[in-house]
Amino acid sequence: MVKNPVLTLFLGFLPGIGHYRVGRSGRGTLYLLLCIMSLFFGIVAGAAEGEEAFFFIGLFFSAVFWLINFMDLIIYLVRQNGSRISGVHVPPVHPMYVSEQLDGVIYAPAANENVQGRSSERFYTILLSFIPGLGHLQLGLMQRGLNLMIGFFGLFAMIVFVAILADQPGFLTFLIVLPIIWIFGMFDAIRHVQLKQAGETLQDKSVLEDWEEHRQGGKRSKWLSTVLSIMPGAGHMYLGLQKRGLQLMAGFLLSIYLLDVLQLSLFLFLVPLFWCFSFFDALQMQSRLNSGEGELEDVPIVDWLINHQKWLGIGLMALGLYYIADRMLIEYIQRVWGDWQLTSDIRYYFKTGLTALLLIGAGVKLLSGKKEVKPE
Repeated sequence: MVKNPVLTLFLGFLPGIGHYRVGRSGRGTLYLLLCIMSLFFGIVAGAAEGEEAFFFIGLFFSAVFWLINFMDLIIYLVRQNGSRISGVHVPPVHPMYVSEQLDGVIYAPAANENVQGRSSERFYTILLSFIPGLGHLQLGLMQRGLNLMIGFFGLFAMIVFVAILADQPGFLTFLIVLPIIWIFGMFDAIRHVQLKQAGETLQDKSVLEDWEEHRQGGKRSKWLSTVLSIMPGAGHMYLGLQKRGLQLMAGFLLSIYLLDVLQLSLFLFLVPLFWCFSFFDALQMQSRLNSGEGELEDVPIVDWLINHQKWLGIGLMALGLYYIADRMLIEYIQRVWGDWQLTSDIRYYFKTGLTALLLIGAGVKLLSGKKEVKPE
């Protein structure tokens, strides 16, 4: 039987490392070399021939070998964890735990099987939780498991369908929500299996029902807040900071979308800065709540936007006019003149000019702002 199969399973994400842990050094070396060499030859061939196709071919074969490595480790762990130990000498235990004695050797099969059963249940739950909701179904939590499963795969199908239908690859950015659901489902299944093994009765509630009970009771789960904070704004909303969370989430997604549409690769460094600010701000808010400072004040990041909705309306109108010009006016010019290069140049200069105007306008606004003098 493999000691700590959960740790071995997570080490299996690194090619060959999980096999090294269970003593299968030959397979571990083989899988590690196959993954590295496939990727290496793809990079070398792509650089030598000047073709990106070789790199993607090498990446594909490396991914295939990694998948074979991971599946092989899972099959091995399932077989080892499910097999019964026969003919194993168990060290003597306290007389109160002795269940039978054969040929002078003391065995404690009841206690040993209980420990093995708990370990097997925990391992199978974590293994099934790699598919969101499946671990909950294994625990008998049908409603909670179906909610997670339908939410994960339904959101994935909707995003991909809309991106293909609207011919907007930038819409695939919203797929970053899926890892958050996956991580939440994994840790939630682990929490429930721990509660079950502790002797507590599991209640089949949906995720939304749990959140509502926590909100009404004034309680907030620290680990759940941390997991939700991976998505900017989601952790703030869970803590009850709706305005702050909505602004952070909308600002993060809108910035990624605008950087893709306007082709502002120069400002891509702002995205990780935005994410780090949102993540650590949520952790700070959670710390304040746990310290007993009372209810958190929902202070928006940009408070002047609420009192100046006129500027928000102007921005939305400008965005609508931009899409009219980009999708209708330029297409009409292209059909009339029949010059593809002309429309390409117009679209390029239009985006460049619009970006320059926005930056100049923001600079003028900052320079013209009055500095407030605080009274002594």
